Amino acid sequence: MMEEAGGAFYDAAWADKWIDCSRLGPSLRHRRRVILELVRGLEFRSILDVGCGNGANLVEFLAAHPVPRVAGIDVSPEGVRLARGRLPHGDFYELDITAAHLGRTFDLVLCCDVVEHIEDDLAAFRHMRAMTGRHLVVTTIQGTMRPSEREIGHVRNYTRAGLEARLREAGLIPERTVEWGFPFYSPIHRTLLERAGPGISEGRFGPARRVLAALLYALFFLNSSRRGDILIVLARPAP
Repeated sequence: MMEEAGGAFYDAAWADKWIDCSRLGPSLRHRRRVILELVRGLEFRSILDVGCGNGANLVEFLAAHPVPRVAGIDVSPEGVRLARGRLPHGDFYELDITAAHLGRTFDLVLCCDVVEHIEDDLAAFRHMRAMTGRHLVVTTIQGTMRPSEREIGHVRNYTRAGLEARLREAGLIPERTVEWGFPFYSPIHRTLLERAGPGISEGRFGPARRVLAALLYALFFLNSSRRGDILIVLARPAP
């Protein structure tokens, strides 16, 4: 995760809170599944994860697509440190995507659950555009923002039209958009999570939480891929 104000909040989150949920959280696992379906058939030999956090997304993604060049950027030094430990062959950098970008391009750029944390999202998208050689995948959330989401740094929830318009403004052309999650993730699971509090998904998952996460993951296969609060957009750079 990233935010233009700095990485201290996210350092603490990656160190103590988002240890297992980034890998085992049922909705996050489904987002990765949908992304893999979305990019099936595309050609890419390099991947950049914008807001890579602890590297969990890249580890899972590389299991399906073992490309020769992988990199990640994040505003959190702790996230970058953890990602380097998980993927020592990758290139990881502490970087604020609203202020700068790497001086090279990648065939596939991923940005998962990041832009809802960023005030100046247009600047972030423009920097992503500068690093996108072929394809960009952005995931975020729409619908009503819950109080707990503000507590973890969300500054907005998008609409499909609003996200696609922002991408076009930054020089990117949306090619396909998936809305996923109705009804078991959204509104049911999101509402129950709000009532339970953030602690239910934080820290290490013991046996009981692992079983519950696996059961929810199985249940979420029944969600619609045409409705829901999860937005996933595949885009390409404009000529």
